[in-house]
Amino acid sequence: MNKVRSGRGVERLAFALVAAQAAWAAAGFVFPSLPGWVMFSRAEPVRARLADRDGISEDLFAFVPRDVYVVNRDGAREVAAFVCRSRPERAPWKLVWTDDGSAEAACRP
Repeated sequence: MNKVRSGRGVERLAFALVAAQAAWAAAGFVFPSLPGWVMFSRAEPVRARLADRDGISEDLFAFVPRDVYVVNRDGAREVAAFVCRSRPERAPWKLVWTDDGSAEAACRP
């Protein structure tokens, strides 16, 4: 009998969790600023390329794992600094912003 009571308690807890999740999802339609998984779909990745000393250009995302999102210029600069440290034979690297065409040195002392 004691196991039956604890089983019902687990069922009630599961029902409460499902109800809370449904309420959160419904509130997301009314208040779009609520945090949720949708916020990750709204992050636009930074468009940048890295060019080595020979002018060979590669997409910035070729140097990061697929599940890494670079969404601002500071993050792109960190990736560029990593590339400078890991591939010094192709230095100096240049970080080229494809949205406005500007460029900057990727390797900083």
